[in-house]
Amino acid sequence: MQKPSLSSFLSPQSVAVVGVSSKMEKLGSVILQNILDGGYAGNVYGVNPKMADQQLLGVDCYAELQDIPETVDMAIIVVPQRFVEDVISDAVKNKTRSVVIITAGFSEVGNTASEDRVVHLCDSSSIRLLGPNCLGAIFPHIGLNASFADGMPQAGNIAFISQSGAFCTAALDYAAGKSLGFSHFISLGNKADIDELDLLQAFSADDAVAVVALYLESVTDGRRWMDAIRQCKKPVIILEPGSSTAAQMASQSHTGSLAPSSKVLKAAYRTAGAIQVWNMQEMFTVLEFLTMNEKKRMGCNIGIITNAGGVGVLCADLVEDAGLLLPSVSENTKKALSEGLPVTAGLGNPFDIIGDAKADRYAYALEILSQTPEIDQILCILTPQKTTEIESTAKAIVSAHKNSNKSIIAAFIGGDSVLPGRAILQAGGVVCSPFPSVLLRAIGLIENTQKNKSARENNFQKNDAVSEIVAANVSKNRTSVVQSDVYKIAEMIGLPVPKSENHTEYEIALAFWKTIKKPAVLKISSPDALHKTELKGVRLNIETEEQFAAAWEALKLSIKSAQLDTASIQIQEQVSSGIELIIGFKRDPNFGSIMVFGTGGIYSEIWHDTSVSVLPVNDFEVSLSSTKIAQIISGTRGLKGVDMRDFIHILDTLQNTFLTQEGIQAIDLNPVIAHEKGVSIVDIKLILKDS
Repeated sequence: MQKPSLSSFLSPQSVAVVGVSSKMEKLGSVILQNILDGGYAGNVYGVNPKMADQQLLGVDCYAELQDIPETVDMAIIVVPQRFVEDVISDAVKNKTRSVVIITAGFSEVGNTASEDRVVHLCDSSSIRLLGPNCLGAIFPHIGLNASFADGMPQAGNIAFISQSGAFCTAALDYAAGKSLGFSHFISLGNKADIDELDLLQAFSADDAVAVVALYLESVTDGRRWMDAIRQCKKPVIILEPGSSTAAQMASQSHTGSLAPSSKVLKAAYRTAGAIQVWNMQEMFTVLEFLTMNEKKRMGCNIGIITNAGGVGVLCADLVEDAGLLLPSVSENTKKALSEGLPVTAGLGNPFDIIGDAKADRYAYALEILSQTPEIDQILCILTPQKTTEIESTAKAIVSAHKNSNKSIIAAFIGGDSVLPGRAILQAGGVVCSPFPSVLLRAIGLIENTQKNKSARENNFQKNDAVSEIVAANVSKNRTSVVQSDVYKIAEMIGLPVPKSENHTEYEIALAFWKTIKKPAVLKISSPDALHKTELKGVRLNIETEEQFAAAWEALKLSIKSAQLDTASIQIQEQVSSGIELIIGFKRDPNFGSIMVFGTGGIYSEIWHDTSVSVLPVNDFEVSLSSTKIAQIISGTRGLKGVDMRDFIHILDTLQNTFLTQEGIQAIDLNPVIAHEKGVSIVDIKLILKDS
């Protein structure tokens, strides 16, 4: 059933506070005072049976919501938890359109039954619900502070959503010193009804909103959330801490232990095109960039002007760490700079205008670099020295910022002596900080966000023969597909696997061994033996019949010791040495299907050189590029690399199989050997879903 729109909640024409009191320190009265102080022009009512037919702060009070002579757009509920359900029943009689439940004591303390009853009452009467257990909501453009937060933030174009009320109040205080303006400021609380998905969809269509920023502690429907971010045409900034890895610790395969939820979350946001930040400082610096430089040229190519050569060198490292570039400039640009700078000035990038630089020198360098096509954004660094004109330099930077189409930012490094300069910069709309690292990190977060908001490709084809094999294994209540079937599937879909067979009879196994290339490898094969090394279940370099017999007996003893009643022994051509990789696919309960790629072998969980991608992947090269191992296998230091086109074809084949075979919970390939002749998949596990 489609829920009613949020229009009455986001733009209420009338507001009632349920739980007002003559004691002004009570939350109900605090919220009423906030509403009046904000200058809200709509109708305001108080509700409290003890104050019926009285006035509080000049506002008419009623015993119940149903007594109010109009349908209320928003009722703010601040009563003890035991009375909330009765208030909602009263709201139904008034035909109230939305409620904000400030009251705590619901699902956050295990009282899900009461919360469920409240939600049912609201749903059945088309009432939208914010909370419970929330701070409330603030709408600066209409002067409505429907919360117990102190004061009214500056009006602007940032929609801010937080699951934590305490984070809201801290963010409000922090933003006040940054001159950031908000269109909406909303505390979600328990998200019993209105959640981040509802609000993002509403703000995406709201012309008053330019940027959406969120603090989230959980996401309920990851796939729908990703789609909403992708479809939103505005920047979406997300701070989401506390991702747990506990659920992955019990995973049966390497893939599960290498894909903790924090990595999945990061991959999901990268894929959807959200800007993920890691602390409040990053969030608000990014917000400053996106709002104060909204109409400016942004980009990865940074030009640095500095009066301190050492700091310039340090910033060159910071630029690289942030995934940005320090481009060289043309000889014509260098010539133009030299005409207005000392002969000792550094004309490379960073541009060192020397320690005695005054405001006019900064202004000259800014004028030249503002016209330089190789540079997207300009960072001005100032350190306070005897001749430094701090305030005049700040004014010169503000003037250049206003007259340039490029983003110009500043790092005034120091303490009390540079504070007046920073104040001038901030008042003039220039993003500034005492630390260049903060500014460059923020640019990197913005510029390196993958803008993958196009429709996802879903043109995958199911292989019916593979489906039959998977179904047969599922019907036998197996936890994974038996190895003999795994290699049948590998051959069907064209994976590069060594010649291999599974046997339990020595003579038949020996006969097969004699037909394959040497050396060979013998391995335990059992759905219950996913990690063979720990069972001493692998024997390498089998070249003679005597070695074969010894390996066979040793593996038989391991099988008996581990009580693997259904195990067989796999005889396989041994792959020549190369670089070991791991490739894995698994189902994520929130974000759908994911792929893990990285350094493989028995030390894969120690090196942690892996990338995680949310499927479907349309560009595997981008997905792999964050790993060191991808750089190695593509060719480095004179070593011949593998043909990446063939390798990507393998990944695409595996992705197609995984996305079309719903019975498979995970695919684990470890190791995959990359060598000069190509790629060989040495070990494959197909983990099945629980029946």
